[in-house]
Amino acid sequence: MSGVVAAASPADDVPGPSSSRSDFMGMTPRENPTSPQPENRLSRIECVHRTLQGLYEEWDGRKKALFEVDYTNPSLLCSSSSDPVSCLELGGSEGYSHYAFPEALALDVVQPCPHSLIAKIKSANLTYQVYFRTLEDEKAGVDHGAAKAIVDFVVDMTPTSLVAKVVRDLKRSGHVKAEESENDYLLQLVGQKSFLTRCDQLLITYSDVRSAFENYRNPRFVLRRKEIVLLDYPKPRPIHKPNYVRAEESRLASKDAGSTTAGVGGGGSDSSEASITLWDIFVEFSVYCGKTSLVHKASAKVPSHNPRWVEGMIPFDLYMKDLPPAAVLTVHLVETKSEDRVLGWANIRLLDWRGELLQGVVTLNLWGGEPQYPPQGRIGNNDNKQGSTTRFYTTGSNCRLMIELARYRSSGVRMPDSTQFAPFVKFIHSIEKPPKVHSDDFSIRRILDTLRKRLLGGIVSTEEELFVWSQRHYVCQNLPDALLIIAEAEETWKKREHFTELYVLLESWGRLTIGTALCILGKKDADGNITELYKRFALIIEAYLRGNDEHIRTVVKQVEMVDLLYKLSVLVKGYREKDAATERLREELRNNCPSLEKIDSPLDPSNALGHLRIDKCRVLGSAKMPLLLSWQNRSPLSEDHLPTYEIIFKNGDDLRQDMLVLQVLEVMDSIWKRNHLDCCLNPYPVLPMGTKYGMIGVVPNCSTIFEIQSEGGKVGTAVKSLETTFINRYIKSHAGSTKKYMECVDRFLMSCVGYSVATFIMGIMDRHNDNIMMTRDGKLFHIDFGHILGHGKTKLGIKRDRVPFVLTEHFLCVIGQGRPVSKDSHEVTKFKKLCCDAYMMLWEERDLFLSLFTVMQSMELPELSTEADLDHLKSTLRVAYHNGMTAEARSFFAEIFDEAFNGSWATKTNWFFHAVKHI
Repeated sequence: MSGVVAAASPADDVPGPSSSRSDFMGMTPRENPTSPQPENRLSRIECVHRTLQGLYEEWDGRKKALFEVDYTNPSLLCSSSSDPVSCLELGGSEGYSHYAFPEALALDVVQPCPHSLIAKIKSANLTYQVYFRTLEDEKAGVDHGAAKAIVDFVVDMTPTSLVAKVVRDLKRSGHVKAEESENDYLLQLVGQKSFLTRCDQLLITYSDVRSAFENYRNPRFVLRRKEIVLLDYPKPRPIHKPNYVRAEESRLASKDAGSTTAGVGGGGSDSSEASITLWDIFVEFSVYCGKTSLVHKASAKVPSHNPRWVEGMIPFDLYMKDLPPAAVLTVHLVETKSEDRVLGWANIRLLDWRGELLQGVVTLNLWGGEPQYPPQGRIGNNDNKQGSTTRFYTTGSNCRLMIELARYRSSGVRMPDSTQFAPFVKFIHSIEKPPKVHSDDFSIRRILDTLRKRLLGGIVSTEEELFVWSQRHYVCQNLPDALLIIAEAEETWKKREHFTELYVLLESWGRLTIGTALCILGKKDADGNITELYKRFALIIEAYLRGNDEHIRTVVKQVEMVDLLYKLSVLVKGYREKDAATERLREELRNNCPSLEKIDSPLDPSNALGHLRIDKCRVLGSAKMPLLLSWQNRSPLSEDHLPTYEIIFKNGDDLRQDMLVLQVLEVMDSIWKRNHLDCCLNPYPVLPMGTKYGMIGVVPNCSTIFEIQSEGGKVGTAVKSLETTFINRYIKSHAGSTKKYMECVDRFLMSCVGYSVATFIMGIMDRHNDNIMMTRDGKLFHIDFGHILGHGKTKLGIKRDRVPFVLTEHFLCVIGQGRPVSKDSHEVTKFKKLCCDAYMMLWEERDLFLSLFTVMQSMELPELSTEADLDHLKSTLRVAYHNGMTAEARSFFAEIFDEAFNGSWATKTNWFFHAVKHI
């Protein structure tokens, strides 16, 4: 295999693989002029394009869609049936199986209802409450005068059995006619657009039902008529085939698609500019598969004022047969000075999505800045046409490098078909020593130690890789997680015989654990046979949207809503005064109400946004000037459940890190609940829509600790932070009764347990009284996760966060029900035990959390981008401890708890000075 450098030049007029996708996927719909489409058909096409625009813009910003998308977009639809649902296997087209039907979320639990929860339900006399409206009121959307049925809690009750019982009771009371059947009704959660329809699913296993009981609330439902509900979910119409798809069908019928030289592209670069001088330049070539380097070559040096190479082909010394399908060609343009300096670089795949080898001239738009190598380096061209990366001369244009790869066949050189793998491997086994299919205890321990070493971020030696490879037939079924080692081993990808055998083994490979699967899926350049699942994700989204006719209009309206809010956020930033900005915001909202009303929330489709409450919308007084928007909840009977719904729209902050923390909190909450521990977490919804803007769901009926301190005026607020009883007094004032107060204390205790353990493990820093909040019913929760994994703030070189997690005397006062507590008191002992139990449940899943954060490194978050950032997580979760070291892990966290308990004075002092800053 060989290649030659042709030329390097400014990128002003040379067409390349980054050319427009307009051949197949323009942003403007194109209709067949000889067969005009009806207006509603045109609207449907516009909806598809508008919805996909954001997807492809984001994709183009990171990984240019390539020929795979251009070619597959039409070909994916060429063979589609007239029924989009059956063709896409989206579940169904009518009734409950409709692909857009909002079924309530059910928990994956082994035991439906733990004994502790049953005891809580009985002690609090909690029941199911079901509301019923007449046919006329339901059609008119009238909530007043609804009848209410109260049903005692039964563990094995299902939605079907609850509906049947309520309908029987309503028939006896005369609210339901005798000829009506329970099959005519279904359950909807009050205040949400979520339905409970599964006849085999226990009510207690639904997430919202379980959460209500755990928080001493009665689950509330509204009995809905199916005939009215299902009007919103009509059978989808056939997929419309655009003009370019019909043209593609004709083209495919006569000629197979040709090969391509395009590369997968990436987003814009913020690298600083570098001007080329009169020094010589040369080009370095490397071929990688994963972290394995297969080839490293360099061209001759030429003057930078005439960057052309005429030396001929550069032999790569790599047999074509041994070229892995996931091979990546790395190209560096290097300037020679006292030290060589990389001026531009690019990584491209040598085989495209069809397994065809790149041939002929390939134009590369180079990236500037520090070069990135596989497997973590970005793949594809730099398609940032506006910005500048590496500059030639004084033009300010991006550098392009044209190379020529050897030409073999005009019709294309393809990888062997998968059907040829098994016969080839069988032939190899017939002439070589048969592989091992059994293993001894020593070998098994060695494999497990190697896997553990890799999961902890250690470097696996070549000798260890070879040993695991030698045991490949045994680990295939008995230790399937060892695929992580084999997929990264150099031995796997240097010979065709080896990676072909791996492909055959994958067909019968055992089931991976979640953590290992995430590690493999997170690899940008992982072999396509290993990561087959995610490659078609964007294409499936497009196919779904084309078949999702009615539902797509809601999606488009959400896109338009976000566009409008973004423009408004930019507009208000031009005002210095918050009041003036708020007035301008409200004026613009009045002019654009239709675009923001009667829409499903982008944060949670189960929340239906009604009329905009313009008088409650305002610009918040922080540096980024976020927008607080308020709507009426238009779900049935929401007046008694959640009458309003509020969203904060932020422009200027990266919310991806917040979303990561909140999603990990949800994983932790799921693990705790699976082990019958409810920590009353409150992971509010966050939706980043880019690196600099997004939405945050507002938690109702809550205040920050500072706001609780400030009740009655800011005078004396700083001094009040030294007083330990103000949180307990706040809870008492909103409880109303001793029984309610005890329930609030229980919620506070459990939420304090959850967030103490979670913030310690994730290293969440900068904890003060403005980013710790509490609901009126006693649930404590944290917000603003700008500093994680131990990256705390410092002042004059001194770390502000001096304790592993926040545990102040204010919290201990509530846990002690208003009484002073000591380290050895019953309340603190119970609290410590709960914290240790919660920690141990997460420690058992430590590999999962390490894998989750490892996968998220590719997001390039400010505080999660390198292996060193994971060291904090490895330390707090004691990932080096093996499963037999439970006592050591528990003892470790017990010491951490004592450190936090003894350091409460530091947090109190921090809160005092934070309050002084507000005065």
